Amino acid sequence: SIEPSSGPEAGGTSVTITGTNFTGETAVAFGSTAATSFIVNSATSITAVSPAGTGTADVTVTTPEGTSPTSAADQFSYLAPPPTVTKLKPTSGPVTGGTTVTISGTNFTEVAAVKFGATNATSFTVKTVKAVTSITAVSPAETARTVDVTVTTPGGTSAISLKDHFKFVPTVTGLSPNTGSKAGGTSVTISGTGFAVGKTATIFKFGTTTAKSVNCTSTTTCTVVAPAHAVGTVDVKATVNKVSSAKVLADRFTYN
Repeated sequence: SIEPSSGPEAGGTSVTITGTNFTGETAVAFGSTAATSFIVNSATSITAVSPAGTGTADVTVTTPEGTSPTSAADQFSYLAPPPTVTKLKPTSGPVTGGTTVTISGTNFTEVAAVKFGATNATSFTVKTVKAVTSITAVSPAETARTVDVTVTTPGGTSAISLKDHFKFVPTVTGLSPNTGSKAGGTSVTISGTGFAVGKTATIFKFGTTTAKSVNCTSTTTCTVVAPAHAVGTVDVKATVNKVSSAKVLADRFTYN
């Protein structure tokens, strides 16, 4: 037996080899490569350090009597290093999906999956330009929130970090009416995407002032009561799960 039976491609794994007739060893090899070092513990046990390698290798022991025959019991698998995500561009997009995101990182070899949170990217392409590898992925539809973008390869799944955060952003696409009294009290129907259904999960601000009496009957329609505000035009911002809509012409409300 081999314990452990796998380790990184860079080598350096301490492996215990169990067998018989380990007397007068002259060599221990992982495939065709000699072990970095080895110690004979007894006639039935050797501790060897794996060299660098790839794929699956048979671990063999050589003594004056010959070399051990290969078998399923002697196989050591080299594990590719896990991928890492170091940068996303852009770092946000609408809840409807469809944003093309460039993912920078390392070890993007044989990429099996790219996920935004728990949801697979709509599609992805691995690109290598001048020895630099990146992934272009299209974001799926998702609820308004911040998720981790992860990459999975045979070496594992990238560890999550602040550098892989992607925000699915709610949007405000229309106000009806879009004017009201500076005293407040105007009932406004807000159209958009990514709203959270209910009376408390979505927060609307007219400028810097929070609206009252919010009621979102769907993810695209909410009714709010405009707060009091000085005369002028302000942007109406929607916030869901700490993610806020961007300013657009359609979200402007004028106080008179």
